Amino acid sequence: MDERTCRLGERVALPETGASVTVVGIEPTAVRLRIERGPGAPPMPTHRLCNRLNRLTLTLQLFSRQWELGLPDAAATLRSALELIDALGCEASGEAAAAPRPDGNASGP
Repeated sequence: MDERTCRLGERVALPETGASVTVVGIEPTAVRLRIERGPGAPPMPTHRLCNRLNRLTLTLQLFSRQWELGLPDAAATLRSALELIDALGCEASGEAAAAPRPDGNASGP
């Protein structure tokens, strides 16, 4: 791990990733940074994708707990998790997918 001191406006290139970081603000309790991706870098996850991944994580945690307790709802929760995974796979491949909602209905892309 490298440490470095930077001044306001200074740009640091990260050659291994093609990205760069620029110090754009310094406050007593925070430093604001601008992170720029290099050409060909994969896109950063969107807010919607992060929400779907979070929902999948919570669903899998619920399944795990239900399974440990031997609850009959575990199978339905696992099916929901698998549907979320399928929806994420379709979204990642560019296909329009309707993500399942807790009420069992499909939501739009």
